[in-house]
Amino acid sequence: MSESSGQHNRPQLDAADESLYKYLLDHMLDVITIIDAAGLIVFQSKSLHEALGYEPAEMYGQPVVDYIHPDDVAEIETALKNLLSGALEASQVQFRLLHRDGRYRRLDSVARLCIRGSFRGVLVNTRDITAAHAAKEALARQNEVLAKIFSVSKHLLSISIPESGEFLQVNETWCRTLGHSRESAVGKTAVQLGVWGSVENRQQVIDVFTGQGRLQGYEAAIYTRTGQKRLMEIDAQLLIVADQPQILMSCTDITDARQIEEELRHSQKMEAIGQLTGGVAHDFNNLIGVTMGSAELLLDLLANQPDALKHAQQIFTAAERGARLTQQLLAFSRRQVLAPEAVDLVEHLANMESILETSVGEHTVIDVTCPPSLWRCQVDPDQLHNALLNLTLNARDAMPDGGRLHFQLSNYTATDGTRTVYGHRVVGELGAGDYVALVVSDSGFGMDEPTLSRAFEPFFSTKEPGRGTGLGLSMVFGFVEQSGGNMCLSSDRDHGTDIVLLLPRT
Repeated sequence: MSESSGQHNRPQLDAADESLYKYLLDHMLDVITIIDAAGLIVFQSKSLHEALGYEPAEMYGQPVVDYIHPDDVAEIETALKNLLSGALEASQVQFRLLHRDGRYRRLDSVARLCIRGSFRGVLVNTRDITAAHAAKEALARQNEVLAKIFSVSKHLLSISIPESGEFLQVNETWCRTLGHSRESAVGKTAVQLGVWGSVENRQQVIDVFTGQGRLQGYEAAIYTRTGQKRLMEIDAQLLIVADQPQILMSCTDITDARQIEEELRHSQKMEAIGQLTGGVAHDFNNLIGVTMGSAELLLDLLANQPDALKHAQQIFTAAERGARLTQQLLAFSRRQVLAPEAVDLVEHLANMESILETSVGEHTVIDVTCPPSLWRCQVDPDQLHNALLNLTLNARDAMPDGGRLHFQLSNYTATDGTRTVYGHRVVGELGAGDYVALVVSDSGFGMDEPTLSRAFEPFFSTKEPGRGTGLGLSMVFGFVEQSGGNMCLSSDRDHGTDIVLLLPRT
C-alpha cells in the first residue's frame, strides 16, 4: 500500500460540516463578539462566561459601550465607525470592559467588518490581557525606579559589553566626574574614551573580573576626559539581558579621601617627629650652652697661647653652628620663642631686596606684585626674614642657570573647610579668618610627586651631601604654623615651584 493511499484511509475532518465550526466556536479561549451597525451586541461565544462572567444571552441587544470603561468609549466608537464605513479593513485596540463582578478587565481585540447577506456589522476577537498588562506595568514601574536610582546615584554607574567595552548606559555622576556627555559616551568603548588610560589597564581589570566572576572593593585608576587620574573603588556584576552579557559597574571616587588619609598620616608622622626633635633639641641646647660657655672661658685663658687658642676657637665655632642647628630644630618642632608684631610685608621685602638679589645672583630676576591696600600680618620679623631667605636660597638652587623669582602678595579670607588657596592645596588644616598670602614662585626644575610628598620632612634633601641640612622648608613650615598660619606647596617637574605662605592678619 502506497503512502498516499494510507493517508486517504486516515480519519478526515469534513470542512463542510457546520458542527465542526460550532465546536470550534464553543471551545475556543478567545471571546468572539458580533456587533451590528447600531453598536448593539448580537452574538457572544460561550467563552464569554469564562472570561467576563456573563452568559452570552445576557448581553444580546445591549449597546457594547455600556460595558466599556468611560475613558475608552471614544476610541471604541471611532474604531467601529471606521470599520463600518470601510475606512479600515481591521483594527486592533486595547480597552477596559466591565466584568460581572464589578471590576474592569483589560482586553486586547482585533475587529473586522462582517457582512452576511443584508447584515453589516463588526466581528471582534477578544483576549483577556489583564494579568499580562499588570505585569508589564509593574515591570515598567520597577524599571522607572531603577532608572531614577541609576540617574541620581552618587556613584559612577555604567553598563557595558564585556568583550568590546562599549558603553550602553552611564549615569549623571559618571558624566560629571569624567567630563563626558552621555551622548558622547554611549556607543563608544572604554578604550576610545581613554577611561582606563590604556588597553593593558582595562585588560587587567577584565582579567580580575573574569577570574572572580565579579569585582568587590577593587581599586583601580580611571581617567577623565582631560587625562586627570582618579582613584576608584570598583564593584561590578555580570548581567544577562536578552541573552546578552553585560557588566554593571559601580565606581566610588576615593581620590580625595585617600589624599586626606595620606595627609593625616603625614601630619601624625610629622607631629611625632616634631615632638622627638623638640625634646632632643632642648637637651642638645643645654649641652651646647655648656660647650659654648667653656669655649669662651678657654678663649680668655688662652689669649697668649696662639696654638691652643686656635683649637679653642674651633670648639667655639662648632658650638655656634650647633646652636644654629638647634634653633632650626626648635623652629621645625614649633617650640621656638617668637616675638610677633605687626609687619608690613611690602616694606619688609623692600628692606630685604639687597640680600635677596645677592642670594640668587645676577642671572635671576626678582619681582614683587601686591594690591594697593595690603593688610599687615602678625609675625616675628626676624623669623620671617629667615623664612624668606630660606625660600630664596631654595629657589636659587632650583635655577642654577638663573630664572625668575616672583613674590605675589594679596589679602585672603579663608572659610571653614578651605582646602585650596589659589589652586594650591593647603598643608593640613587652615582655620577660618583673614590672612596675608605671599606666593613665592620660581621657574626652576620643580619637583616630582615623590619628592613633593616629602618636601616638609626634616633632614630630607635632594641636594648632594654637604650642601644642605634638609631643614629649610620644615623650619619655614614650623614658623608659619606656630605663628597661626599655614602653607601651600605645589610643583611640577620642569615647570617650577609655587609656595604660599598664609600669615595671620594683624
